Amino acid sequence: MGSKAVRNPVTEEHAREFEQHVSHWQQVLGMADWRLHRKPSRCGPYMAVVDSIEPEHRLARYRIGKDWGGTPVTSYSLSRVALHEVLHVFLYDLIHTVSVHGKEGEDCLTQEHRIIHTLEPLLCPPDSQPPTT
Repeated sequence: MGSKAVRNPVTEEHAREFEQHVSHWQQVLGMADWRLHRKPSRCGPYMAVVDSIEPEHRLARYRIGKDWGGTPVTSYSLSRVALHEVLHVFLYDLIHTVSVHGKEGEDCLTQEHRIIHTLEPLLCPPDSQPPTT
């Protein structure tokens, strides 16, 4: 039985760049209280995956795939996938709060507003013009 050909391999250099993108998005999203660590082992069919989140330690571990299949490995795709994985950690507190307290709880509203207050200046910077309709 033959193995599939590698179409878009992720090199160690790519993995190091991915780590830099993770750090960038972590900073942009105001997640200085989290430690995000790359595991050395690679994940199978995924571009990247957050393997574990330990909220009590503010620690998350992630792995990067070996082959991104039909997606070319570029600085943009590395950044985009890194953002995707960081957002999983960013949203963890909200998802956990909803699962424990339900969507109507005060804790859920607090977590929701934390996300909104982070995204507002990113999506609508103070010096930007409002969109025209």
